[in-house]
Amino acid sequence: MMITGRVRKEEGVWWSAEAPVAGIYTQGTSAKDAMAMLADAFEALVDRPGFKVAVTEHGPGGEVLVDSSEPAALIAYVLKYQRETHGMSLGGVATALGESSRTTYARYERGDVVPTVQKLVDALRAVAPELAVVIVERNPSAATGASEARASEPYGMPPTVKHRATEAGRKSSTGKYSVRSASARARTKRKS
Repeated sequence: MMITGRVRKEEGVWWSAEAPVAGIYTQGTSAKDAMAMLADAFEALVDRPGFKVAVTEHGPGGEVLVDSSEPAALIAYVLKYQRETHGMSLGGVATALGESSRTTYARYERGDVVPTVQKLVDALRAVAPELAVVIVERNPSAATGASEARASEPYGMPPTVKHRATEAGRKSSTGKYSVRSASARARTKRKS
């Protein structure tokens, strides 16, 4: 599973990088630096031993893909962020999913279990109806003979599952990253 993000040139020397579906916004002094900062932000916020993120260019307009060594952990982070952003409790999500217990959904949020595609679609509909799951080519330029640097699959993951968020237009001005959920900000402060 991958999620999409964006990297774009801002005024002056800054490049912004964002993954709105996960509430992560950062910047760097080059596109490459901004992509590295985005990967670092994911790794710091997921905070799981061995969890690694690769951010690669994908398509026009500065679109990037965020790939991880542990899809369950990436899904978990996005689900929890979206649930908290939408002000839902675990019990509320369980009710929306028609479940009698919140245990199954909680296991998805902890990254204990990777949901099936249908369960992921159902979970996203329950916590963030504005998001969609879309299957896309990992490397759309491979068929045109473009550079094979992007064709490599850093973690040997299956075909991409892509999330699209509505345009939020939010960006960081802190030089690192900013996160929209209060619990994620608290986790970041505790690590400092």
